[in-house]
This record gives sequence, structure tokens and C-alpha cells, in this order.
Amino acid sequence: MKAGKKDKAQKKQFSKIQLPPFLYCLAVIVILLLIYYYDLFVQKRFLWDDVLYQWYPFLSFAKDCLKTLKLPVWNPYVFSGVPYLNDLSILTFYPVNWFFLFLNGSAPLQFIQIELMMVFHLLLVGCFVYLFLKELKIDWQTRIYGSVIMAFSGYVSLRAIQISPVSIFAWSFLLFYFFIRILTIKNFSDAFLGGIFLGIAILASHPQFLLYLIYAFVVFYIYHTIVFERHNLKHYLPISLVKIAIFFLVGIGIAMIQYYPSLKYVPYTLREKMTYEQTTDGSLLPKQLLCILLPKFYGSVAGGGTDSVSFWAGPYGHYYWESGIYLGVLPLVLAIFAICYSPRKNKYIFLIIAVLALLFAMGKYFPLYKFFWQIIPGLKRFRFPVRFLSVYTISAGILSVLGLEYFLSNNEKVRLQLKRFSKYLLIALGTTGFCYLLFLGGVFKDASGYFSRTEIYANSQKQIGIFFFYLLLTWLVFFIRSQIKTKTLLLIILVVIISFVDLYRFGNKFSKGLVSPTDYYPYSRLVTGLQQERQKEIFRIRTREDGYMILKRNEGCLWKLEALEGYTSLNLERYYNFKLPVARWTELLNAKYIIKIDTNTNRMSLALNPKYLPRAFFCSDYQVIKDDNEILNRLSNDSFDVSQIVILEEEPETKLSGQTANSQVSIQKWDIDYIKVLVNTDQAGFLVLSEIYYPEWKARLDKKPTKIYRADFCLRAVFVPQGEHIVEFYYDKHNVKVGGLITFFTLSISLIAIVIQSKIKRKRTLSKNNN
Repeated sequence: MKAGKKDKAQKKQFSKIQLPPFLYCLAVIVILLLIYYYDLFVQKRFLWDDVLYQWYPFLSFAKDCLKTLKLPVWNPYVFSGVPYLNDLSILTFYPVNWFFLFLNGSAPLQFIQIELMMVFHLLLVGCFVYLFLKELKIDWQTRIYGSVIMAFSGYVSLRAIQISPVSIFAWSFLLFYFFIRILTIKNFSDAFLGGIFLGIAILASHPQFLLYLIYAFVVFYIYHTIVFERHNLKHYLPISLVKIAIFFLVGIGIAMIQYYPSLKYVPYTLREKMTYEQTTDGSLLPKQLLCILLPKFYGSVAGGGTDSVSFWAGPYGHYYWESGIYLGVLPLVLAIFAICYSPRKNKYIFLIIAVLALLFAMGKYFPLYKFFWQIIPGLKRFRFPVRFLSVYTISAGILSVLGLEYFLSNNEKVRLQLKRFSKYLLIALGTTGFCYLLFLGGVFKDASGYFSRTEIYANSQKQIGIFFFYLLLTWLVFFIRSQIKTKTLLLIILVVIISFVDLYRFGNKFSKGLVSPTDYYPYSRLVTGLQQERQKEIFRIRTREDGYMILKRNEGCLWKLEALEGYTSLNLERYYNFKLPVARWTELLNAKYIIKIDTNTNRMSLALNPKYLPRAFFCSDYQVIKDDNEILNRLSNDSFDVSQIVILEEEPETKLSGQTANSQVSIQKWDIDYIKVLVNTDQAGFLVLSEIYYPEWKARLDKKPTKIYRADFCLRAVFVPQGEHIVEFYYDKHNVKVGGLITFFTLSISLIAIVIQSKIKRKRTLSKNNN
């Protein structure tokens, strides 16, 4: 019986309840999310890592701006000032973000709003997987299984502390849904509608995963064309390529409000000049392939401390959560079953994509990676090839669904194959049991130095035991199915429960930290004092020294305190390389207070910086130096008076007299995108602003445009003639406006095209009915 007829028959069975099958899926996912993240909902535990260190401070800053109708173009509170809106990872224009930011109105952002946003995306995973599997003609009960294993897969569980990867993972299934329709349905409306959702996915701000997903689409298209359309290439190729072009062009056009200014930003960041060694940092270690079966064999990391032993396979804890490769024992076995026996031709494309994703995830450990790194667009832009595991998870999960679909088929051939496969599972069980007994007997203790520590050895033994248990349950499921002639709902429920419990055991504790945001970011006496002083004078703070931090990462965003340090994925290359002796560095960067460590007690405090320059000061002399190293050497020289001489990288249009000026400089207004300075001087010179140079900042001198010079390696300077003058610095939003116009026109054209296509389709339907 075909899947479509099955669906109709199953709908009739539930006609008394009058509920569509999708609602069952929705109910199951909601219930399981409540179970999985119960501690978050009742606020006994809290998300940690990037959600706490980055998203909460940054989104708090964004909300403070947006609720006053101010666009958050510049963040002055980290790294002495960085472009905020231009950073792709910030979610500024992501519609879902707006909803959760203002869930409590204009009140300050609460941490639980971000946690709810993360959980909401897991709900989207379940819904979009269901829709995608429907397009593959999978019956509704098996779709529910697919939704469960995807929403709680190892990749997702270990990414719950980072919103963007989970967001784009959710949208990827909707994009796959539209991509398949683009390849198989003749009208163009799916290309336009899919493009709109692609634009939303791009705005979810994880370009690396999106790039890897596009690679998967390319492979999928090539396979589909060769296998299913090879006899119709002359007609199929031009139409399909036009629709794919519409899909991507609309998506890119929709996202231009974010991407256009971001593309202007990237050349000024560290991302522009990464080496092969840097981009392959975070490659999947070959030995971590074992984690497909034994996810915690090498230990683990969790928000409340490890729930096994500390992760020891890599140098850092993030090597653990970056390598989310686990799908569960039963789902993995079902995927293997699909590869071996499922009659569906499309299983091979998902197998190919899964294998390629695994190979590319290994990065520098994959012998051909460097060759592909040189020729495939985009690979040079990102670190952590291990993130290809997102694509592996999608493909392996779909294979698992195909395996369950065939597993539930009602024919004698399937039962015979199940019996044969059960025998292979028995062999795997026996092998696993033998390995467990060897570990139990201490045979591998101290082998190669891996298991020299007792707790590591005990954990390895335990993980083999856990794998044996779930493999035993898997064998029982296969054995039971081989003995039953008809498909039963109880068996499907059993498969879902075993898979969920396995994934719950694996990932439930990882994302749940013990520290609440109010404890992590206390509104302390120190913060209060700094805020009060900040109202009188503009200044920065040096908050870190070695491993000590007197304010947490990005905490200044919460209290509007400007720090020299920060935590983000995209730094300005010029500021990163602004390497001077600490005293000169803090002097030029207006750091009034610097962290002080009592080495005897390890106590931290803030000390007044005896030598710091004001935010705006006047120099009556200048030097022109074009070489970066020479500039840094000159600035590092204690005899060089940075308060009187500014270093420029080009000759100014007007020469100076060289006489020392008597000048007064006062900041009249300071905002994130506008600074107004009053200068009164008896000699011409340069107003130097201890603000980071970035080309989108412009200046006016007495209401007339004037040039901003890059000064002292990464600061700003403006020539000011003799007399009293007003100098205004403002952030030019031209690139945002251009991007916004492109987005508006793309969206408008797409909606018009969809309406026209709908009318054409309606007319054709009426014409057919009349005939």
C-alpha cells in the first residue's frame, strides 16, 4: 500500500477524535520537551556557555536600543567598540528574535526569554521534520519518530547552549522540504516561497552551517538529476536551474538587510586572513568516530560538571560539544537497516551526504581536505570542520526514518530480512559483551597510557555496558517485529520511547548549568559605583588580566560600562593586533580603571590608572608612518608623547605650524551612534578620539563633512583649524539602508510572484474541472 493511501486509512481510524496527525506530533514533541527541559522551565537549572556569556548580554543591549527605536549599529561596551549590527551572529533582524525579546514588553530582558527561544526552535525542529518527511511520503507515525530523534539528537542537545546553530538546524528541514518540491513540482511558487524561508534562515545567523547545507543541496541536486531525470535532461535542467536560482537569489535578497552591511564588515575582521591551520582547528579526531556508538567513552562536559569523567580526548571542553555525533543506538541500527534493505532509491543520496559530511568533519585528518579547501568556495572562511556533523545528523536521521518505515512494512520478505538482521545484531551483542568482559577483567588497563587513570578506565567500561544494554533492547525490538505479522502502534511507541530515553540519558544534563544569570551577573556595589561615575565622565575599564576577570564576559552590555575586552566570534583585525605595553595600551584606550590582583589572596579590585588619556584630546603635532610595525614600535616608546603627537598613516591635506596649542576639548553628547565634541584651540591641530576606527563612522566639522584619519594605529582623528568648532561623529547607516531596500524589493516581488502563480494554478484547476 502506498504511503498516501496509508495516511488516508490512518486518518479514518482517528476520525472520531477529529484531530489531524500533525497535532499528535506536536503534542508528543511538546510533552517530551517539557520532560527534557523541566529544570529550565522551573528555573532550577539554567543554560550556560554562549547563551549566558554572549547572547544574554548582547541581546539585552539590542533590546535596550530597539525599545527606544534606535538601531544597534555599534556596541561600545566590548573591545573598546565594535560594529554590532554588522556581525552575522547577532540575530538583529531575525523575526523570531524580536518576538522573544519583547515577550515581556519593554521591561529588561529576562534570561528565561532566551531559554524559551532556544526551546521554541526545538519545537520547530519537530514540526519541520514532520513536514519534510511528509514530502518524502513517509507515514505519519514514522514522521513522529523522525521528529523525536532529530529534536533530541546528540547534535541538538550539545548545541542548546548556542542559539544560532539550533535555529538554522530547525530551518534546514523546511528548506529541504522546499528544495525537494522545487526539483519535483513544475510551478515556480515553491521557489519564491522557499526563498523567503531561506532568507529567514540566513537571518538566523549561522553562515557556516548554512554553507554546509548548501553543499548538501548541490550533492542532492546532482544525484537527483542523474538518477531520476537523466532521460529528460533537455527539459529538466534549464527549468530546475532557474527555480534553484530563484530560490537562492530570493533568500539572499531577503537577508540583505543583514548581509549587505556584514559583507562590508568582514574585510576588517580576523576572519579575512585565516590560514589552513586556523581553519582546520576543531577537526573531528579519528578516534572520536567511536562516539557514534559510545558517546561518552572519552568522558563528557556538562553545565553542572561532567556526568561521566572530564573529557580527555581533546585539549578543550568545546571539542566535546562541537562533536555532537550521537544519534542513539536504535536509530543508528535502523539507519544501517535502511542502507541494507530499504527499496527507496533516495536512501543512497542521504548515505552519500552522511559519509561526505563525516569525512569533511575530520578536516585535517581527511587526506583530501586540503585539496577541497583550496577549490571549494567558503571553506577558507570558517574554523571547526567538525560542524559538518550537522549535515551528517540530518542525513543519518533521515536514513533512520527510512529504516523504521521499512521495518514496519507488512510483508513476508521484510520479516525474513528482519530475522537475518537480528542474527547480525546477536553477533554485535556478543562482540560487545566480550569487550565488556575484557574491560571488566582489566585487560586494557594502562594500555598505551589511555587508561592509566582508574576513573577513566571505569568510565570506559561503563560506557561499553550502556551500549550493550541499548543494543540488547534494539535486538529485542527487531526480534519482536520479526515475530509479528502486522504493524502495531505499541511497537512504534516502544521504538520512540527507547530512542528518546537513550538520547535523554546522553544529553539531558549537558545544557543545564547550576549558576543563575542573577548570580553570574550580580548588580554589585562595584557596578553601582562605576555607573555613577560614568555619568560624570566617559571612560573605559580594563577588566581582565591573565585568567582573572573582575567583570564577566560582555557584562558591560548589561550595565552600560565600556570594557577593553569582550567575547565574540568576529573581532576587528586592527584592534586585535593593537599590541602595546599594557601601560601605553590602557593610556591610549581611555582606561581610567584597571584590574588589580592581590597574588597572596587572589582577590581582585579596580585601581585608578595613573596615566590615562581622556576620550577626546587635542594634538598640535603629527607624524606620518605607513608601516604598521613601525607605528606600534613608535607608540611603545616611553619617550613618545602620545598626548601631543598623533601618528597618521597618510599626509593630511593641511600642514600644521608645529606650535603647541592651548586647547579645550569637551564631549557635549555621547551615544552609541553619535558623538558631539566642542573644540576651542588657538592653533590648528588634530582632535583625537579614543574610539576605534571603522569606515562607517563619518564626521562633520561645523556641519560640513570632514575626513576621519586612522590615528595611532586604530583610533580616529579629525583636523580642526584654529578657533571654536563643533565636531560630530556619526555612524553612517547607508549600508543598512541599501540592504533594507534590497530586502523590501525582494520580498515584494516574491509575494507578487506567489500571488500570480496561485491565480494561474487556480485558473488551470477550474479549466480542468470544466473540461
